[in-house]
Amino acid sequence: MKFLSRVGISELHRKVVRVGPLAAVVFCLLFVAGGGLKALASAQEEADPNNENQSPPDNAPGAVSEPPPAAEDPNNENQQAPDNAPGAGDPNDPAAAWTLEQQTYAEGMSQIVGITGREVKSPIQVKVLRDGKPAAGQKVDFRLTATPSKAEGTEISSAVVETDEEGMASVQITLGSAEGDYLVTAYLQGSVQQAEPVVTRIKAMTPSWVVLLVIGLLGGLGLFLYGMGIAGDNLQKVAGNQMRKIMKKLTRNRVMGVGVGTVASAVLQSSSAAAVMLVGFVSATMMTFSQSISVMMGTKVGVTITIQLIAFNISQYALAIVGAGAIVIMAAGKKEKVKCIGAIILGFGLIFFGLSVMSGAMRPLRGIPEFAGILLQFSDSPGLAIIVAAAFTGVIQSVAAVVAMSMALASQGLMPLEAAIPLAIGGSIGTCATALLASFGASRDGLRVAVVHLIFSVFTAVLFWPLLAFTDLFTDFTVWVTSLMGTDSVVRQIANGFMIYSVAAAIIGLPLIGPLAWVTRKLVPESKKEKPFGPRFINEQSLGVPVMALEQAQKEVERMAEIFGGSLNASLPAIISADRKKIREIAEQDEKLDILEKAIRPFLARVAQRGLEKGAAAQERALIYITADIKGAGDLLRKEVLDAADKLAEAGAKLSDEGADEIERFHGKMVSKFDNVLKAIRTQDRSLAERVLQLSFKEKQLERKLRDSHLERLQAGGEETLKSSADHLTILAGLASVGGKLDSVAEEITREM
Repeated sequence: MKFLSRVGISELHRKVVRVGPLAAVVFCLLFVAGGGLKALASAQEEADPNNENQSPPDNAPGAVSEPPPAAEDPNNENQQAPDNAPGAGDPNDPAAAWTLEQQTYAEGMSQIVGITGREVKSPIQVKVLRDGKPAAGQKVDFRLTATPSKAEGTEISSAVVETDEEGMASVQITLGSAEGDYLVTAYLQGSVQQAEPVVTRIKAMTPSWVVLLVIGLLGGLGLFLYGMGIAGDNLQKVAGNQMRKIMKKLTRNRVMGVGVGTVASAVLQSSSAAAVMLVGFVSATMMTFSQSISVMMGTKVGVTITIQLIAFNISQYALAIVGAGAIVIMAAGKKEKVKCIGAIILGFGLIFFGLSVMSGAMRPLRGIPEFAGILLQFSDSPGLAIIVAAAFTGVIQSVAAVVAMSMALASQGLMPLEAAIPLAIGGSIGTCATALLASFGASRDGLRVAVVHLIFSVFTAVLFWPLLAFTDLFTDFTVWVTSLMGTDSVVRQIANGFMIYSVAAAIIGLPLIGPLAWVTRKLVPESKKEKPFGPRFINEQSLGVPVMALEQAQKEVERMAEIFGGSLNASLPAIISADRKKIREIAEQDEKLDILEKAIRPFLARVAQRGLEKGAAAQERALIYITADIKGAGDLLRKEVLDAADKLAEAGAKLSDEGADEIERFHGKMVSKFDNVLKAIRTQDRSLAERVLQLSFKEKQLERKLRDSHLERLQAGGEETLKSSADHLTILAGLASVGGKLDSVAEEITREM
């Protein structure tokens, strides 16, 4: 808590965001170092090593001819295994079934990796079987059948190797100077027609491949997140205001709330942004805490729509999409909405391009058994996968990015569905960090929204964990659903699995909204400590969602106006009764207006820096001017009206009965004007603001008439009128000046809102 008080919540959030990329670097390095650095001799491509179509043609660069192995003399005893050796026999015996098995690759691998100019640590191994049993004493011929162009210095430790008692034969290979694919083919001597040769693929890489992998991974992740940001920000500009209105109006029904949350999250391209909006709505009392829970459940479903879009294999068109978006932006001219649409297109292009870069960067990992082992641990231990993904998502604040990385790994054959789904579930928990950060400084109900978000996410993850840890029911169902779509793509399976989980969680959660709300209120009770006066609605964490920040500022301006209205209403009894204590209490309320004005105007300036569409920018300007006008009205009420009343009371004088009636009459007009102005601020009703302005001339005429009436009594020589004359006229003029500030507010509403 000392740290929080020292740096401030908003500063903490900025530090977290700054540390994010560094944390991502550390995460990736640890991820690679956990397995890859032990085996700089591995990385793979998806391919069937026994498929002859994968071997380069005879005229390919670096290809080595494949002469058939020389037939061995079956009568030569030196070439035969002892009679009692396992599987011993004549390789040319037509009655025997001879096979060669690939033993080089670890499970799930289809190549090994080595460093150029160095010996590959993993040996090339094959197993000879005769009628399905290991055959000892059989000679296997290993030949280099393909190398990259200009590769020099490639060596095989032994050309011919005799199998051991387990039927195994192995050799070591030293790679040449060029990176690329090296193919080694193993033949069983004397059985060319009966035992199909085995091809081993070795991927040669430069010593700096780990650095290049990390650079590619982080570069792709950066492009992905930047594309998500561009698309999300501009979708907010185009549809955020309408989305805000929908969320305010259509959330009373629980099922409707889920639907609204789904649409909001899909439109904003971020469940985190939707969650921040919910915290803001509840803090601003525009939505109840209970209403927000169903919407929050919907935001979990909405993000899966984004994942479904990402699952489409259109990475090859990514740069074309980027180009199309750039063209739309340049051709838009001054049409802001068209520019936003172009930016959305460009953002989606960057999303797919970043995904492609990440997928390509991870390709070398395909041959590292240790790395594959780490990912298999996620399959065997879904709880661990959920925790790791939750932590990583909390740093980068994007579940879509975590799922996209899982898809990139899966597309390279590195991650099975059983590991990817727990990572997606963990990412769903990690996004709660954004809402928790946004809740700092919010109301108790705003904090409850963030807490129930976390409770629901953890609850559903724990609920589904047994299905992932002990059975294959969930993954089998996901595969079946995907097969109905006519595809067996693991990337689409990941997207479908995450969507099935999120929809099922929402269905389970709907009947539990009451218990969830009760538990959350117990965990986050009402604060008994009275806070010092300050802003109630605006929150620095909501700046990431400008339409929400504007809504909060709107509510804070309304609150400011209500405080002024309270002072205006209370001023008349104090003036008439000449109650100095009451007058000073009312005057002190002006300090609250000062505090709010100093908070609202800089906040609105920071909102404007985030970029707003035309309508929102006009609203932002209007709120700044209205804030200044309300502050000015408060100053006039204190300095002119209340100070004059205080002087009158200090002198022991009172208004004459006629004077009190006149002040009361004019004061009533100003209160009526204020009520209409406040209603116009709340509803942004231009027609009401115009009616306020139309009455302004009549009010000025009334003020002149009342001033003349006072002067007539003064000329008549009334004693009370004489003693109170100066202060009476000052109070009357002050109320008229207050009315002028209220007219300025009405003008801003008609012009900007």
